[in-house]
Amino acid sequence: MRIAVIGGGTAGYLAAAHLTKHFRDLVNLYHIYDPSIPTIGVGEGTTPSLRYWLKNTLGVTEAEVIARCDATRKYGILFENWGRQNAKFMHHFFPVRDLYAYHISARKLVELLSEHVVATRIHKRVECITQDEMSAEITFDDGGRLGVDYIIDARGFPKDTDASRIEIPWIPTNSALIRRGPVINGGTLQHEINGMPFEYTSATRSVARPHGWIFVIPLTSRTSYGYIFNNQFSSPEEIRADFEVFLDANCADCAPAENHLQFPNFTRRTFFDGVVMNIGNSASFLEPLEATAIAIALSQINAFSRWPLGRLANSDKTVLWRRNRHNAEDLKTFNTYLLKTIMRISVFVGWHYSMGSRFKSEFWRYAQGRARSVPEILPASSVDLKTQWKKVTDAVSHLPHPFEDQIDFQHVCEPGPRPNRPIYGMFTPESFAEVGHGIGAL
Repeated sequence: MRIAVIGGGTAGYLAAAHLTKHFRDLVNLYHIYDPSIPTIGVGEGTTPSLRYWLKNTLGVTEAEVIARCDATRKYGILFENWGRQNAKFMHHFFPVRDLYAYHISARKLVELLSEHVVATRIHKRVECITQDEMSAEITFDDGGRLGVDYIIDARGFPKDTDASRIEIPWIPTNSALIRRGPVINGGTLQHEINGMPFEYTSATRSVARPHGWIFVIPLTSRTSYGYIFNNQFSSPEEIRADFEVFLDANCADCAPAENHLQFPNFTRRTFFDGVVMNIGNSASFLEPLEATAIAIALSQINAFSRWPLGRLANSDKTVLWRRNRHNAEDLKTFNTYLLKTIMRISVFVGWHYSMGSRFKSEFWRYAQGRARSVPEILPASSVDLKTQWKKVTDAVSHLPHPFEDQIDFQHVCEPGPRPNRPIYGMFTPESFAEVGHGIGAL
C-alpha cells in the first residue's frame, strides 16, 4: 500500500514520522514537499501531548529536545489584563507543576523530526490531485505523476473558501506581527495566587493590549513575541507603535526584522473523504491563544492511524490489507468526531474574549460582542456543543475556587481515575475553572 504525505511543515513531518514508526513495514511512504515554499513556523507554544508523543512514539528524551530545539518547559499560560476581575491569572496544565509542555523552535523541531522519517522524498511542487473512491494520482509541476492509495495533505491553508469549510466568527483575530528578541529574565516568571507567591521555570505570557494581545514565548536561545490582532480595526502602523511601547516597557531589545501573517479561523466540514486526509492548517486553524495547533494535528494523525489504517492492519501488524471502498456511515462518524473536537476547542478559545479586557477599545468591544453571541452564532445542528458545554461548566461548580481555595483546588486536580469527568475538546473542568474565574465569567 502506498501513502503520500504532502507538506514540509510541522504537521507534515509529524505525520511522516508517525507513519514511519507505526507502519514502516506495511506501507510504501512518500514524503512530498517543495523546499522553496516557506512554512509558517510560528507555533512555538505546545501542549503536553507533543512531549508525550516525542517520548513514546519517537523515543526522544527531554534532554535531546532541549538541546536540539532550544526548548524550555511550559507550565501553562499567564494571562495579563484579560477580563475585568483579575490583573493576572494562570491557566495551568494539571496537576499543577507536575505536568508541563514545551516552548520549542518550530524550525528545529522539523529538523529533529526529519531524522525519524523513512520515506521516498520527492522535492517537487504538487500541481493537482485527481482521485476516485479507491486511490489518487498526484501530478507534479514537471509533469510527473504518482499513484497512491492514501494522501495525507498537510500543505497549509486551503485556497478554497466555499461551502467545504466553516468560518469561526467568535474568534475575533486574523493577523499576527512576529518579532524576536534575546533571552530575558532567565526565562522565569513570578506570579501570586491569592497572596501566595509562585515562580515558574517558564510559562507563556498572553498580554491583552488595546488592539488585541501579545504572546511572549521564552526559548533557550531567544524570546518570541507576537502581536495578534484584527486588521479590520488596526493598521500595521498602529500595531507596530503599541508593540514598541510593550517591548520598551519589558526591556525587550528586539531585532528590527518582523514577520507579518494573516490567517483564517476555520475548519473543514470533511477531513477525510476516503482517500485524502487533511491535517494541520490544511484541515483547520484557530488563533494561537491556547497553543492548540500541534495538539490538534497529532489528534488528527492518531485518528487516521486508528482508522482506517489500524483496521486494515492485521493483529500483529505484519500485513496491511488492501482495502475496499470505505463505508459512508464510517466516514461520517470519523469526520463528525474530528469536527466536534475542533468546534469545541474553538468555542473555549472564543470564551476567553467574553469578558473583554482592561482596554475599552474598538477591537475589544467587537471581540467581546462576538464571544458573548456564541450561543446564537452556533449552527442549529450544534446542540451537542451546547449540551457538552453545560456538562463541563456544571462540573466546575463542584470544584474548589482555583484562586481563593487554591490548595484544595490543586488537591482535587491530582492525577487519578475520574471516569465521569467531562471533556470539552481537549479542555477539562479544571481549565474552565481557571479561565472562567480568571476572566470573571464564573
